[in-house]
Amino acid sequence: MAVNERVPRRQQLGGLAAVGALLLTGCASASGQEPVVPTPEVDANADALAAMLDPCAKPNLTTVEPGAITFATSSVPAPPFFLTDDPSDREGFDADLAYSLAEVLGFRPGQVAWEYVPSEQILSGEFVDYDLALGGFTETGSESSPVVFSQPYLVVDADVPAEPQLEPSPNEDDDRNSPADAVELSFALVNGNPLLVCTDRALDEMSEVGTLDELREGWLDPQ
Repeated sequence: MAVNERVPRRQQLGGLAAVGALLLTGCASASGQEPVVPTPEVDANADALAAMLDPCAKPNLTTVEPGAITFATSSVPAPPFFLTDDPSDREGFDADLAYSLAEVLGFRPGQVAWEYVPSEQILSGEFVDYDLALGGFTETGSESSPVVFSQPYLVVDADVPAEPQLEPSPNEDDDRNSPADAVELSFALVNGNPLLVCTDRALDEMSEVGTLDELREGWLDPQ
């Protein structure tokens, strides 16, 4: 005698729901509505595009020597900023700072060049064959100056002997909240040099990750 086994209604509904889910999944795949997972190739292309559009990416930087960055200074040797007459040894605060900044901008140590020029020739605009000058330069506060200055990378007491061209800043409107008896040291650049924006951005990055603090503690406040 045949037995008519009836499937409970709850199981019937469960089966229909499963079939419906499969159908919906198939439709979504067919219509291309599934989320696209980025592949490594896509990420690499996006990074390459971002680098192309970044004015501070190394290939987009305009320097006096293509593919290199040139620093100018007259302060060698001048401990603790330059311990020797060869800044390429990175011995001293300014020497190490220059190479650290160059690295952030994308330059290798072998792509760093140096010019030794009296500070007066830099400040007067007489000498312009450099990208960044360092060695005690401070903001002048003059819009007509042949040079412009980066944001400060170091604040020192005005009565502490430092580098030859160190002078207190005459800019009374400085809003950087530094003590009245302090002097802020900056990079000097030829007025109009677009590298100024990239230098400030690099200094911001170096400050955020602690590089500037490490340089100060290592060369100016050794334990």
